[in-house]
Amino acid sequence: MATIRLKESCKVPTLRLRNGAEGFMEVTKVEDVKISAFVASHYFGGNNCTVRFTSEDREDIENLPRREKGILSKHLRLAEEELANALAPLPPKKTVPEKLKATAKRATAKKPTKSVPKKTTKKANTQPKIEE
Repeated sequence: MATIRLKESCKVPTLRLRNGAEGFMEVTKVEDVKISAFVASHYFGGNNCTVRFTSEDREDIENLPRREKGILSKHLRLAEEELANALAPLPPKKTVPEKLKATAKRATAKKPTKSVPKKTTKKANTQPKIEE
């Protein structure tokens, strides 16, 4: 669901907005109000409200009526096909850089060990010889 909130520059503390067929909703500067993508498309780009779409709204944006798509594309100066990517971008995929993968493989690879006997040295006799 998209969210809407009053901008800090708005002079009134609350504003009653039309929420489609559901009636009216009160929007404040303090908290976000969840609304459908269809209703959010009507208030997007307004002077008093900030509208944010989430990545979950991509399908709803693609299924908007032609009129709303036309208004949004004209406001954003984009083609109608690019609206979903511009308004609700997908979160970036978490990837591991190739260089990091290579070092991880080297660190986890088992090295063959050669069984080499330990070199030991004989201890010198530290006791003095007694002569008779």
